[in-house]
Amino acid sequence: MNEYPYPSEAVEHYRRGLDFAEKEQYRDAIGEFKLAITATPPSLTFIDAYVEIADTYREWWDDPEAALSAYQKVVELDPTQTPSWCRLAWIAFVFRFVGEEVRQESYQKDVREVKGMMDFGAMTLRQNKMGKDVGKYRNLEQTALAHVRQQFPLIDPSHEGHKLFDSVHAINALADKYAEKGAIVEAGEWYQRVAEVKPEMVVLDDDEDSEGARLLRDMVDHAKRRLVLVQEQVVKKEEADRRSRNRKVIWLGVAVVIIIVLIFLCSATTFAPYP
Repeated sequence: MNEYPYPSEAVEHYRRGLDFAEKEQYRDAIGEFKLAITATPPSLTFIDAYVEIADTYREWWDDPEAALSAYQKVVELDPTQTPSWCRLAWIAFVFRFVGEEVRQESYQKDVREVKGMMDFGAMTLRQNKMGKDVGKYRNLEQTALAHVRQQFPLIDPSHEGHKLFDSVHAINALADKYAEKGAIVEAGEWYQRVAEVKPEMVVLDDDEDSEGARLLRDMVDHAKRRLVLVQEQVVKKEEADRRSRNRKVIWLGVAVVIIIVLIFLCSATTFAPYP
């Protein structure tokens, strides 16, 4: 039975793509998803196939730029795709992170080492280009986050269960990436949003004790635990910043006193009467 409003040929390609993706045969999966889109008439948009192309590129991570473009295509076709906005922000942040390191010239490792740290697979980073495009990636990241904020209020039981599930999963992954790279304020915001979801208010397709409901509770609990850790890090960072500012003020005061003393001594020497 065809539960999708698309031609049977398109659905068959789509299902084959899911099978290939599950077996981690990513190139074949993307090919099948593209065939599903081709087999769909122009009057319809097989949005699930577009989403799967983007998700497969992200899972494969052989070409992150292709993943970025694929998610941009998804949200262009359907701006209500909250998980895709999250993943678009995730990739844009990674690109911005690398670009900022390049611009600051504090990242002197070769391309192979950069690949390893950022999990960029076989991609050639083209560091100079990424350094120049920091502003573009930052704007893209902020645009995506603005859509997520609009679409994912702190508590909204009116979400359809599976859509909320996908959104919570994507937002947790986004927060984890921010935390991993030291962007603890950003991480805290998104953990907070997930932590305030009440799983008991969400109606899933199956009963409360189902696997889906359990996983949703686990994701909310994960966000709550990470939120506590992030908040502790924020407090420590604020304390460290405060101590650093105090030290700077003290040293500035000492420097001013020394300068005043030197000026006084120079003046006394200059205007001292000859014997």
